[in-house]
Amino acid sequence: MGCPPPTDDDINRVLLVHLANVSAYLEIYHHLENSLKTGRISLAKTRCNSLCGSAKISNASYNSAEMASHGATARIRVDNSSSFHLVDELSPFDNYVGSADATRASTDCKVPDPINWFCGVLVPPQLRLAQVSFRRSLRLVAELATRRAALLHSAKQLSDLIETRDRLDSESLVSPNPVPAQPSQTTH
Repeated sequence: MGCPPPTDDDINRVLLVHLANVSAYLEIYHHLENSLKTGRISLAKTRCNSLCGSAKISNASYNSAEMASHGATARIRVDNSSSFHLVDELSPFDNYVGSADATRASTDCKVPDPINWFCGVLVPPQLRLAQVSFRRSLRLVAELATRRAALLHSAKQLSDLIETRDRLDSESLVSPNPVPAQPSQTTH
């Protein structure tokens, strides 16, 4: 015949996992919004405070040669699983190929903190706070992507269980066990 239809307990179990994924996704999204807001406000405060002071943050104040040679990009490691991990955003791209040796090599070759490109050694505290907020946002984006993959997986599981149950229920209603037909006797 086939596999038995999913029970209410099976569907409830998957539904609870799905609702937990939705809740976690919304919570991480809320933290991401707050982190980005904090970073933008801190950056605006730094810019406002620097207009009055002697340190100005503008195109002329950062070291273009340093930025061109190192960059300040972030990378997300994607493998065959449904989880995403933030790779050290300050390590040179050439050192990362996904192995433990390459990761160890990237920690040996440290790149200067990009925040020093703008202000040198004396970094305004609000600019440092903005950097921390934006780095936290990057980690939250990786968590959000992982949670979204889990959410899509649980939604698919739930949909498949419900569809299977509905299909098996409709098949049992349409074709109940037929009663064998009695041979008809004709009278002459």
